[in-house]
Amino acid sequence: MIKVHAAQILGNPQATSQRPEESCPECGEACFGFEDGSIRCDGHGCFAPQPTDLRLFRRRQDFDARFGITANDRLALADKLEEHAMVAEEFERRKKGIPLAERTAFRDRLAGIEQDALAERDRINEHVRLTRLGQMPRL
Repeated sequence: MIKVHAAQILGNPQATSQRPEESCPECGEACFGFEDGSIRCDGHGCFAPQPTDLRLFRRRQDFDARFGITANDRLALADKLEEHAMVAEEFERRKKGIPLAERTAFRDRLAGIEQDALAERDRINEHVRLTRLGQMPRL
């Protein structure tokens, strides 16, 4: 399992049970599993399955196939979120020594990256929602 940003959990997957049945890879506490193979720990956040997590990764593959989510969808969103984190880190590191205009440009760039990432996530989530309703052809 790999820790991921909550925005990387695509398609608003449903919990697989009314009770926590998975365990957190960081603390071992019981946590909820979802139909896409992801899990959420109250203390440590969201985790996505990796190919070595056979059962949960298979669940992820089935979920993606059912709703037409591609590897490129997942990678593009991860790249945008990583870019956001890198720019935010650079801004924090440099913010005291840069002029106000450049700080404003950094903030605007961060906001644009975040908007792009959230728009991509929302596009995929809407596709999944319509597919669930039977109103979107599967890809």
